[in-house]
Amino acid sequence: MTGLGRTPLAWVLNLDAEQELQTAGPYAPRKSMLGVIAAHQRSLLGRLVREGDVILTSDSRPNSDHALPALAWCPTPWARSICERAGCSLQGSVALEVLRDVNHKGFAAQVRSELKGAFFAKRACNNEQELLECLARPEPHGWLARRPFGAAGRGRMRFPRAEPTEHEWRWIRASFELGPLWVEPWVEVEWEVSSCGWIAASGEIHLAPARPQAYDGHGAWAPDRLAHDPWITTDQRAALAAGARHAAHALVARGYRGPFGIDAFGYRSASGELLVNPLSEINARFTMAWPDSFEDWLTMGLLGPDGRLPW
Repeated sequence: MTGLGRTPLAWVLNLDAEQELQTAGPYAPRKSMLGVIAAHQRSLLGRLVREGDVILTSDSRPNSDHALPALAWCPTPWARSICERAGCSLQGSVALEVLRDVNHKGFAAQVRSELKGAFFAKRACNNEQELLECLARPEPHGWLARRPFGAAGRGRMRFPRAEPTEHEWRWIRASFELGPLWVEPWVEVEWEVSSCGWIAASGEIHLAPARPQAYDGHGAWAPDRLAHDPWITTDQRAALAAGARHAAHALVARGYRGPFGIDAFGYRSASGELLVNPLSEINARFTMAWPDSFEDWLTMGLLGPDGRLPW
């Protein structure tokens, strides 16, 4: 983006946005979380955050060098407060209830249920009894449970057996204090892709083609791993595109505007057949995959000819 006349930006890289979305009342990241955020932020330097940009933190104060239009990883109240203290204007306005709605696992499950295709569905378990009934169902590799909000491998637990261990029970009880658990069969994932996009203030959708991604087996992005281009049929590739488009339109209908990413993956059935889950996750925010899909915002139509943001 350097040299294309893009307006320098101030960034709030609140990679803990899901933690805030599941928190009732005021939020501030814990010291341990700040360390996790700092480690992952390095992967965005030179990709999402470019030369001339500024990263804002809770310690940033008004400064002539910071008087820039700002973007947040996710425009939560915490991100907005950081921008206000630094004297920057956070671009875009998404209500907190909308952010919570579209990043909730239940939203993705509802959107997925409207798609056609041979892939497993997720089940909402509202209490311990419902969870035990689900875990008792035979699955070759057990089950995976996710909390309503989670990212980078956080907020999930694999259950390889029907009877949870003591450690798993502690996680289960803490989870139900946050809401239902979304449970799905654990499958051996062969490849993963992400379709990234941007929804302009007008509701216009900019959607990039799906790109292969590398993850660490626990749901966290792994930049050092090689992402393999999936060998899939034309119909399966079309299912991926249809899933991403459907999710994008669902985001528009709910009132969301801004960046997003739609994850999908391929896996083997018990008989060895390659199946596709065309919509695994909806991330209504920037994602680690996003910069590679939109390297040049100008040519993608995300910025005007004067380099201004699409707000």
